[in-house]
Amino acid sequence: MNPETFDNDNAATTDEECFAFVAWLSHRAANEFRNARGDAAQEKMAMCQYYKRGLQANLTMSELVDFLAISADSILEVAGYTEEQTLQLMRDVSDVLTEDEIMATSVTI
Repeated sequence: MNPETFDNDNAATTDEECFAFVAWLSHRAANEFRNARGDAAQEKMAMCQYYKRGLQANLTMSELVDFLAISADSILEVAGYTEEQTLQLMRDVSDVLTEDEIMATSVTI
């Protein structure tokens, strides 16, 4: 699985490739959020990069929010955020981001 070319909408994409991409994306995002913790501008950047990588791979916004903050062992939980910090970050940053802001963000794989 190559994160640069992964496409969840490609009919040839296997479940294993999808799981591998989500694991890669989650690990990368957890590290970025861990490094950004406490810096609002960096947390916003980490969130935009996470969403953009996921959207470019044709994951849905619902899936991305679930992986980020809802599911067991969520990305933010792995990054060390408490439940209260996660709720605040989702309310203050994720809920107000626009698609334009997300897609204008520069990302590297």
